[in-house]
Amino acid sequence: MINTSRLFPVYQGLAADTAEFFLSPDIAPPTAVDYYQNDPYGREHHLTQFLAVPLEVANYLALCQAPGQVPWNHRDEFMAESLHVRKLALFSKVDGRYQFLFVTADTLDSTNMFVPAVGGVPQNLLSLELRNFGGFSFENADGEQIGKEVFANFKKAGYEPLFRIWLSGSFDRERYSLRLKDGGTKIIGVRNLETGVIIYSAHVPQPIAGLMGSVGETLVSGAKLHQFLK
Repeated sequence: MINTSRLFPVYQGLAADTAEFFLSPDIAPPTAVDYYQNDPYGREHHLTQFLAVPLEVANYLALCQAPGQVPWNHRDEFMAESLHVRKLALFSKVDGRYQFLFVTADTLDSTNMFVPAVGGVPQNLLSLELRNFGGFSFENADGEQIGKEVFANFKKAGYEPLFRIWLSGSFDRERYSLRLKDGGTKIIGVRNLETGVIIYSAHVPQPIAGLMGSVGETLVSGAKLHQFLK
């Protein structure tokens, strides 16, 4: 059961008006959320799903309102500092095949939104940049590592592809509006499996450049966020 202050974006299916804010269930299955019987808002059960990236939600708190619950009111506040990224979904084209790849971000750095140094700006910002992320660590939607299979041509050649994964965003604490976008995700080099030496794209010899060329456009296409009410 879920802590009563936890918040989840509410997925109501492909026919709902809010479907555009979520990844398709064909990419990752929605997951169930169940609340304690004494939930103060009367929430019982609903589904949640990865948010689709790029994303622009005018009122993220409203997107987290479950059907039939006691409606949010002016006293219900969003704990902006609790916003952090739990999982990422990426879209990539590898060897001519479209792939969806997932990253568990719970233990990574810089997954939290932060208050900018400029005073008076009612926004929290996000800049989650994973540099030198090893392609063999990519997972499927069930959390199983699939990177070695997806990038089998690299493994055969003795290398692991390295990626810069970058998700940026902002949350307006006054309007509760949430924005997320890919900040420039791409393959940036390789790691030699025998020596551990990293070679970046500007310096790779032609055979490795050909390997890297087998990876097409790669973008962050979804995110799961963790958040609380105050």
